[in-house]
Amino acid sequence: MDKITLILKLEFMENNSKHPEISILLFTYEYNLNIKNVIESILKQTVSDFELIIVSNNSKKIRNFLLEFNDIRIHPVIVKSKKDFVYEGIMKAQGKYISFTSSNVAYMNDWLEHQLSYMNKNNTIGISGVYLSSYVSNMELIKVMHLRYPVLFWPSIIIKRDILQEYESLFKKRIHISTICYQLEILIVSNNEKAFGVFNNKIFYYRFESYSDSKGYDQIRKEQIKSMGVKIRNKKELHSELLTSKNQSFPFQEYKNWIQTIENYNNGRYDPDFLSGLLDSLLCSKINNPANIHFSKLTQSSDTIKILVICHNMEVVNPFISILINEINSDKYTVNYSVQDFWNMRGNYDIIHIHWPEMFYDWRIPSDNEIKRLSEFFKKWKQKGTKIVYTRHDEDFHYSMNKIMTQKMFDLVKRESDIIVHLGEYSRTETIKELNIPGQINTVIPHHVYDTIYNNNITKKTARDLLHIDNNRIIILTFGFFRDREEYLLVKEAFEQLEVENKFLLAPSWANPYIVPNGNVFLGKGKVDADMLPYCFAAADIVFIQRVKILNSGNLPMAFFFNKVVVGPNVGNVREFLDEETNFSFDCKDISTASKALYKAVLRVKSGKPVNNEKFVRENWSTSQIVEQYRSLYRTIVSKQ
Repeated sequence: MDKITLILKLEFMENNSKHPEISILLFTYEYNLNIKNVIESILKQTVSDFELIIVSNNSKKIRNFLLEFNDIRIHPVIVKSKKDFVYEGIMKAQGKYISFTSSNVAYMNDWLEHQLSYMNKNNTIGISGVYLSSYVSNMELIKVMHLRYPVLFWPSIIIKRDILQEYESLFKKRIHISTICYQLEILIVSNNEKAFGVFNNKIFYYRFESYSDSKGYDQIRKEQIKSMGVKIRNKKELHSELLTSKNQSFPFQEYKNWIQTIENYNNGRYDPDFLSGLLDSLLCSKINNPANIHFSKLTQSSDTIKILVICHNMEVVNPFISILINEINSDKYTVNYSVQDFWNMRGNYDIIHIHWPEMFYDWRIPSDNEIKRLSEFFKKWKQKGTKIVYTRHDEDFHYSMNKIMTQKMFDLVKRESDIIVHLGEYSRTETIKELNIPGQINTVIPHHVYDTIYNNNITKKTARDLLHIDNNRIIILTFGFFRDREEYLLVKEAFEQLEVENKFLLAPSWANPYIVPNGNVFLGKGKVDADMLPYCFAAADIVFIQRVKILNSGNLPMAFFFNKVVVGPNVGNVREFLDEETNFSFDCKDISTASKALYKAVLRVKSGKPVNNEKFVRENWSTSQIVEQYRSLYRTIVSKQ
């Protein structure tokens, strides 16, 4: 027995009633040649007061392998089913803190020391980890990928054991540990418990909310490495590119040193997932520089405004909510999103912000009793001093099969709101005339453009080449789902009546095999991938808003952002911005007026006169401007309490 092992054994015997400071759970279902390096990197930690629980199946290879490590801190746990790994591992853990890892990562030897020191400095810290956020040279890619709120890199997470009891059911779920950790983060932060995030201000990137888009994730990985000065051709050559790079700075030199010890690297064989995880963990290990540390949701000053946005998740079709949540969040404004928090009366919020009332019921039609229950909960929240803010996107639920019930829901939300935010003056005037509730504030904050997630510098030629459309076409784009037969007929007949050579209809969400326009068309099958959206708008000459019943349209600011001529219905807030010089309107009840408006738009395009739509939205509707208007609104309503 070597000296170190003897000392550890003596310490263990002396303090056998004392629980370790941290339990590290390593999950490995099958024997993996990389696991030796992972275990060694943990055992070499400068912090020694831990237990390493290795959860695996009943594999003879794994059992024999673990015998090589003569360390009393290692505790193997055999689990028959891979789906029971997480819960069974936690049941065996005895530490004050719990951390998770796998055979695809490895750590710098001072990782535990530094991360635990930050947690121990403040007893209010419940969960800590590293936010890997966006830092690539090609920001266009990040915007095209339609990324969401950053999440903690799960092998960097450390959780206080005493907060896990509330979430025991989560760990019983038979899902991957990364999904569990992500859900846990959302629950802890949304419950207003203290959380701790580390932002490395030099090297970091976004994580997806799910791993369904592996192609997109790999592309981001390649762009990230490329931005650090390493040439990348494909994922399979990633390791060799890193090894041959002349960049000797961290983390590349450490990466090279570690790679040399990987047993399955011999003869050119390697595990791409391990190499990717290894680089991730190297980036996470950089938290040892206090200058790079920023605390998020750790302490809140007394003047911090806490906002709950009614939303199940940020993967809604329309990114309107996710952009505002990401951009408003700051030291002075803490924004969480949840529906269950509302119904569970969880958390102390200054403001509850509603965008789409349908989200209370997961986009279904509520019953009369459910609407009464919603009214009761509004009263309960108001008794706590919470203010209700409603951004009025629609007059009613678009796909409602029971207009009476959905209108009741919308009317209730309007009546109970302390502030109603309108996207245009028409909506504000209409609501004041309808309700005229004393003390209720009705204000206009326009629809922001999506300048934080989309790039509008794509050339028309590049976009058309990608879509395989000739450059000499006059492209009319109708974007978004068609809500009823009336909208299909409007577009079909208006396009067919338009007497213009080389006209081309681009309708990526058409999805109707029974109504098909005559002429040159591209009719898509339904949902459009987020990465294709900017190319559709960039390729177009004219954007035709096909709505016949509408209050607002996200296609209008999007079209303006891409500096396109717009043709839209003369209704709702949309008509305020169709000036009949650059952008044209039509009467929804008369399809011939839509065809005439399209013809005027074609003449406007052919005239070659400058279109100032982009200039207008950058000066008035940029995300930064709209965010400041919302922040000012929040501050105003809270100050009146």
